[in-house]
Amino acid sequence: MLIGALVGGLIGAGPAFLVAWLMLRRRRRIYRNLRAQLPPQVSPEQVCDVRYASARRLKSMLKILPWELTGILFADEHGLSAWLQSGNGKRNLTLRFDPERDVVEWRGQESFMRNGPLNWLAIGTPKAPKHFFTSETGLTILGSKDKTQDIVRMLQSSLHLTRCLQCEYELWGNTTGVCPECGTAFARPTAELAGQDDADDEAR
Repeated sequence: MLIGALVGGLIGAGPAFLVAWLMLRRRRRIYRNLRAQLPPQVSPEQVCDVRYASARRLKSMLKILPWELTGILFADEHGLSAWLQSGNGKRNLTLRFDPERDVVEWRGQESFMRNGPLNWLAIGTPKAPKHFFTSETGLTILGSKDKTQDIVRMLQSSLHLTRCLQCEYELWGNTTGVCPECGTAFARPTAELAGQDDADDEAR
């Protein structure tokens, strides 16, 4: 009886697994095609495969998946960019983030009831981040937290980090590179941008 239940469960899960596999295959094709369009000076280590959601998307209850676009997030000499595409290829979105204005914020799980257990980072202005990204995790959501935190660490060299990844202490305005609450070190933007931060602080 138990074996029969297990077999029935596997058969019932088959269609769902097939749909998930086909969606993953489509996302991988998008990642591959977008990476092929990158300029040669962009290192593969500076490129992340991501899924994207707007703030409106994450707040909505009427959706099948929490993300709406798939693409890559990458850093170059100008800052940070995102190239995004819908699964059917009908919608394309290019985002450009300004190192002097935009910040990266670790958000963790954005409402389990609406978006499941995926973990997210947000990029935007300090007071109102508007663009949300989560890492690619394959067929499952395992590793979502660690992989998305890895993206945050990579982005710290291009954008400000608003909260400590360890204790979530507010880091906005911190120029020491060390969280005063728990002592965790974090990368700051490039020397040129850090100098701009100091000049802004003195002006204020």
